[in-house]
Amino acid sequence: MRFFLPLAAASMMMMLTHSVVNAALARTSRPETFLAAHALAMSMAVILESPVMVMRQVTIALATSAARFHLIRQITGWVAGACLTVAAVIAYTPVGPIIFGDLFGAPEALIAHVLPALRVLMLMPLTSAVRGLYQGLLTRRRATLPITWGMAARVVMMSGLAWAITTYRWLDGAVVGAVIFLAGMATEGLVSMMAVRSRPVPSGDWHQPGVMGYRWTLGFYAPLMLAGLLASLGKPIINSGLARIPQAAPELAAFTVASALAWIVLAPCQNVHQTVMVYHGDPTARPVLRRFAIGFALVNCAILAGLAWSPVGPWLLIRLLGVPGELVVPTLRTLRILVFLPLVLTAVDYHAGRLLQQGQTRVTGLARMVNVGGLALVATILIVMAPGLGASIGPLAQFAGGALEVSILVGMGGGLDWSRPVSVIRRSLAPFHPQVRMRVPRPVRPPEREERPASRPGRAGRFPPSGADNIP
Repeated sequence: MRFFLPLAAASMMMMLTHSVVNAALARTSRPETFLAAHALAMSMAVILESPVMVMRQVTIALATSAARFHLIRQITGWVAGACLTVAAVIAYTPVGPIIFGDLFGAPEALIAHVLPALRVLMLMPLTSAVRGLYQGLLTRRRATLPITWGMAARVVMMSGLAWAITTYRWLDGAVVGAVIFLAGMATEGLVSMMAVRSRPVPSGDWHQPGVMGYRWTLGFYAPLMLAGLLASLGKPIINSGLARIPQAAPELAAFTVASALAWIVLAPCQNVHQTVMVYHGDPTARPVLRRFAIGFALVNCAILAGLAWSPVGPWLLIRLLGVPGELVVPTLRTLRILVFLPLVLTAVDYHAGRLLQQGQTRVTGLARMVNVGGLALVATILIVMAPGLGASIGPLAQFAGGALEVSILVGMGGGLDWSRPVSVIRRSLAPFHPQVRMRVPRPVRPPEREERPASRPGRAGRFPPSGADNIP
């Protein structure tokens, strides 16, 4: 709990940063236009940032010495530079208007506000690289409290900058949200870097000999990068599908509101894999990890159930969030399906962390591909055959994709006996089943020595004394 709670608090505070940005944009001269432009720019920036986001997992898994951390930092710099180059091409060439106009369907008047925001957010890969590297190193050293302080500094920085910009009118447009968000990320990365440099390097495995090669490190990183890219496509797939059903606008809005409320609780579920990566190497800690994962998932399910089936949910939606009355019913209906999502997300993170700790990144990348493919397939089937489900299509597709990902992680990760179908079904439906037990060979007894005749008393010390005649 001392290790995990700071990570969970940081994830929950991150959800506040989006509210700070939206509040600042709501105080601009044209809030509707600038909010939409910022959302489009952020969607592209998140896709461009995703190859760098996984560097935290790479650092946790591989940074066992100063030489290895230096190698990971070099590769991170190359990847961040490549992402920055692609972002510059989109932001400063005609490629950007083509992407936002043809793929995102944005009108030309809106694109004129999207591109200035993207020219600021194109620096996100650099700030995310610094944050991921040093937060991964802090996590590996089991010092997670500085991560929470970094997120708190980020929230304070963003809140102060939002107040200053909106009060003194330094800026206007979607670029307001971009500047606030980027400044917050840079502050968090700087605090993490200072925390690493101010803490003494612990002994242990930090001084392991040997240097990893570039080829092996890239082979470990590439599947994680692919998984990060695919993860950023899940929500756009659902949004584009919901946009094609009857009465698309209220259903899409209900799914957005329900997801925003639920992810305040669901966000800490995505930190379970870091805990597993750090502690799963100790066999004595594995039962504790399993019990912790099960308990954490059930607590989150209970919190979401309290929001979905008690008067607290409607009160939050109407009084606190200001949701229109016609959206309350579809939002609560969607939230009631999201109640079961913590079980799937925690199971995915638990088994993904176990495999990352073992270096099996190819399995995690394949599992994420299956997740996105299953999500898209289920969403398409429901939109065609049951469009009346409305906003409920989103969480159902997410649940199906997550269940498929868990099955791949457990199955291909060595947790299933494919010769027994009952074992496949049982372990797929029970994602917190104990991990694969290592087969410890039985100790081989040394061959018994042949009994030698007692007529050789001259070789003293070979046989234990059996009588007075053998006593010297």
